[in-house]
Amino acid sequence: MPSWFVYATVSLLMWAAWSLLSPMAARELDASAIQLLSSLGLVPFTVALMFTSGWRDGTDLAKGLGLAIATGLMAGLGNVLLYVALAYGGPASLVFPITSIAPIIPVILSPVLFRERLRPVQLLGIAIALFAIVLLNMTPSSTNSETHSRTHLPQLGHKFNYVQR
Repeated sequence: MPSWFVYATVSLLMWAAWSLLSPMAARELDASAIQLLSSLGLVPFTVALMFTSGWRDGTDLAKGLGLAIATGLMAGLGNVLLYVALAYGGPASLVFPITSIAPIIPVILSPVLFRERLRPVQLLGIAIALFAIVLLNMTPSSTNSETHSRTHLPQLGHKFNYVQR
């Protein structure tokens, strides 16, 4: 078994645990608090990685740093918006599948951005994933976002305070 597959599988399990914990946290805290507190969970990993030898390796350190910071900003904003969707009564059974199709975008853009060739099986996978989202959205949900306790969404506000209690 290739080592990349082992890492990918363990990553899958970690993301699955995150997907289970996130809706529970969204019931207890607003999106800003969840993002802040979950970011604190990254601190031990960040500190440990700073002491590894390869974190500065690469062909263009300045470009790599900029892209890495942009990646963090997109992940942070994506997480906050996911928590907002959950706080607004979005059922986890729909919110997570919708947000989980994000990897389709790099697959579609890979021929242009990474000079990779799209294979027919990948195109079929994209079609199946999109069809699955349609099917999941056809299922009636018992969650009514209009009666959820956190339905007031002020304008995009100060310090990511999107959801008011």
